Amino acid sequence: MPLVYTYVLDPATRTYRNGDVFAGVVKVSAPFPLEVDLGRI
Repeated sequence: MPLVYTYVLDPATRTYRNGDVFAGVVKVSAPFPLEVDLGRI
């Protein structure tokens, strides 16, 4: 099963930090709402 790793830009340090790891369904709200079923792609 595929995994998706997300990263978040920290505006204070202007660097990326680790976000979440998703398996199955990716569901995020920033920078816009998005939901992707990894099993269907």
